Amino acid sequence: MNSEQLFGMALDLHTPWQVDGVEFKPGTKGGEELHMTSGFARGSRFADANGHACPVHDTVPVPWARPGSGFTLLF
Repeated sequence: MNSEQLFGMALDLHTPWQVDGVEFKPGTKGGEELHMTSGFARGSRFADANGHACPVHDTVPVPWARPGSGFTLLF
């Protein structure tokens, strides 16, 4: 298992979403920062949000933003 697969599982991503890259870089305040890129395969199809988008930000809910995931704390 590679780091992209591991982070994809941790974020509960499902097809067509995927983690394309994971990299640790020096942070601006010392330590390291985690940089991840996500994407999807060309030609992927997505379910219609059909009124489920956020009315303020016009975004569709994502699996890593679920309550208790811990991943949105530092995003």
